[in-house]
Amino acid sequence: MISEKTSKIKFVIWNPEKGSSIENIVLMTRNEVFNHYKLSSMIEVEKKYDEKLIKKINNILNNSL
Repeated sequence: MISEKTSKIKFVIWNPEKGSSIENIVLMTRNEVFNHYKLSSMIEVEKKYDEKLIKKINNILNNSL
């Protein structure tokens, strides 16, 4: 999950350039999902989020299975 909020969490596709799979799904709050789905490429994702957070999420997703 991107924030510490735990109410109304949803699954969301992390990298908009990839399809839905277990290696590309993260949990976000409803508001985070709304803002994240406005992003149409990984370049936009990288502009929106902190580099440290992106690296952490990508490491988790790449090692999920």
